[in-house]
Amino acid sequence: MVALALLVVFIQAGPQFAPLDRFDRRWLAILIWALIGDMSFPWLLSMPHEIKGQSLEGRILRDLCSLGAGMAVWFWFRMAIWKVSITVTAVRWILCSFSPVLPFLVVQAGVVLTDSSLAHAADDLLAMLRSPIQGKSYGKIFGTAPEASMLADQLLTLWIPFALASVLLGGSLFRSRLLGLRIEVLLLFSTLLALLLSQSRIGLIAMAFMGGSAWLAIFKSRGGWGNLKLLFLPLVLVFIGSIIAATGGDRLQSFIDSFGGVDSSIDEGVWSNVTRMATITSGLSMATSYPMGVGTGAFPYMFEQSVPEWGLISPEIRALLSGDTEYLRIATGTDGGDIVSRLPDAKALPIRVLAELGLPGFFLLLSIWTGLVGGCWRRFMSCQQASPLKLVSLGVLLSLLAMLPLSFSINSYVWVHWILIAAMAARLYLPRTRTNCRTHTRAESLRAPAPHPLTNQFESE
Repeated sequence: MVALALLVVFIQAGPQFAPLDRFDRRWLAILIWALIGDMSFPWLLSMPHEIKGQSLEGRILRDLCSLGAGMAVWFWFRMAIWKVSITVTAVRWILCSFSPVLPFLVVQAGVVLTDSSLAHAADDLLAMLRSPIQGKSYGKIFGTAPEASMLADQLLTLWIPFALASVLLGGSLFRSRLLGLRIEVLLLFSTLLALLLSQSRIGLIAMAFMGGSAWLAIFKSRGGWGNLKLLFLPLVLVFIGSIIAATGGDRLQSFIDSFGGVDSSIDEGVWSNVTRMATITSGLSMATSYPMGVGTGAFPYMFEQSVPEWGLISPEIRALLSGDTEYLRIATGTDGGDIVSRLPDAKALPIRVLAELGLPGFFLLLSIWTGLVGGCWRRFMSCQQASPLKLVSLGVLLSLLAMLPLSFSINSYVWVHWILIAAMAARLYLPRTRTNCRTHTRAESLRAPAPHPLTNQFESE
């Protein structure tokens, strides 16, 4: 739905070519470095060229195509978002795209909170319509995403940042109201509740990080303690969490235990964390041994050489490396057939980039992210207070900041909605030397298109 809505916006705006900017050149540098690395490093290093019937050459080609597809998406968004005002229109449609996801979340929340047979039947029907990508598990909601953690990622990059920015700034991108409230207020409540019911650990960590960043941004923008609305956000989260805990009983206990404090070494909440830490340690070991990288897609083929010994207590790592599923069967009650057949993965995008693309690729990617964050911050600080562009700038900034913790649960080079947010940030980018950005920003916000029934102007609470 996000892609369809944005396609309409971009066709209406008329994509235009533009000269390459600093971010375009850095993305191209990453792709060129990946090509150089894949043509040399895998053949110079001692690594197996086939694991579990999957060849190193095929893996390299697949991941290079994946990286190339990400670059293509980036340049498409950069052509489509060719002026700042388009970002305002695009954000409206992104917020509207939550509406078809809401029925899925409502039914799945009914399953989690009530366990009623009617809710189960409706959830089964929605799961059949949704996707056969991955089997669902009761106790968590996942919306239209393949799994709960991906739902949390979508919530924290597409919807929560802009809804939170609207609530904190006291404005709205919509003229209409529901139940006498601004649409963004209802959206923020719904998405926060969905985030809690997704039971995503990294999602809650990212939300806390985003909330703190939003409060600091508002504090800096207002120059004092004049706006303390964000202080009510933790109270709202505690209140909602208390209701869920009271109605859910023991349903959330395994989620709480997964943060730690469980004694059994084969408890799933513990060994999943051990697996993640061992995988991160393995990636850092690769980066230390091969600072130029091991080549795109070569991480699984170097994993066995670099995994620490203590990581072998994880049933998942045992199953990945040797096919030993005894402890995995005890921990999960399954034979782990899907784990035995798949290759190891980095489980965290920064670790994968550091291991496969080395220090050059990692610092190129880091420079893109820090540049976009800095540019959005300057745009946010320069905008007039009653400007839709200030809301959009804060929302994009919060989304970029949420990507930092969320990247430790993502392993793919192509995350389309992340690329979309990055392209928006590149258009909002203001260099440090700009001096007349306040006047320029106000003029751009007044020229922003406003298709009925949406409006560019804020309305008072």
